[in-house]
Amino acid sequence: WQKKLSGVADVVTIMNEIQRTWAYLETLFIGSDEVKKELPEDTERFAGIDVDVRRVLEEFFKIKNAAEACNTEGTYKLLEDTQHKLELCEKSLANYLEQKRRIFPRFYFVSTSDLLDILSNGNQPDKVNFHFSKIIAAVDHLDLTPGATSTDRPSATGMESCVGIEHIEFTQPLKVEGRVEFYLQDIQDRLIDSLRDILFASIKTFENKSSVGDWLK
Repeated sequence: WQKKLSGVADVVTIMNEIQRTWAYLETLFIGSDEVKKELPEDTERFAGIDVDVRRVLEEFFKIKNAAEACNTEGTYKLLEDTQHKLELCEKSLANYLEQKRRIFPRFYFVSTSDLLDILSNGNQPDKVNFHFSKIIAAVDHLDLTPGATSTDRPSATGMESCVGIEHIEFTQPLKVEGRVEFYLQDIQDRLIDSLRDILFASIKTFENKSSVGDWLK
C-alpha cells in the first residue's frame, strides 16, 4: 500500500501542474489564430498534448479508483513527457511575446492575456482600440475613420482622454496598417507630434492675448 499511495501522490502532484499549465495554454494554442500562425511547430506539439491529457483524464474517469488509476503502467512516464512538452510550449510562447514587447515596449505594461488578444486582433484596429487605455496611460481610445471599403483599414484622426474630457485631434490622419506592434508605434509617434504642434500653436496664440485668462479660455 505504501508504494501505491506514493504513486498516487506523485501522479496527483504532476497532474495538478499539468492541468494548471494546460488550462492556461489551451486558450492560446487552440483559440488564438495569431499563436497558431506564429508558432506552428509548438501549436502542433500542443495539439498532441491536448489529446494525451484528455485521454488520461477519460481513463481516470472510467476507472474511478485513485490507487488503480494512478498506478497504471506507463501513466506517470506519459505525464512526465507531457509536462516536458508543455514547458517547451510555454517557453516558446514567452519568447514570442518578448519579441513583440521589444519591438513595442509599451506591451510590457499589458497583461499576457490582453497582449495575446491584441496580437490576435491586430488586423482589426477597432478591437485593439478596446485595449488602448492599457497601452498608453490617460488615452481612452482612438477616433477611427472607416476605410473606403469593408476590407480597407481605418485611419486614426485623434484620441479621447480617459482623464476628464479632452480630445486631441491629430495634425494629420494616420492610416492604421501593417502589423499591430508597428502601427501602434506609429500612432504613439503621431500623438507626440500632434501634442507638440498643438503646444507650439498655443504658445504662438499667447502672444496675441491680453492676459493669461483670455489665453486659457
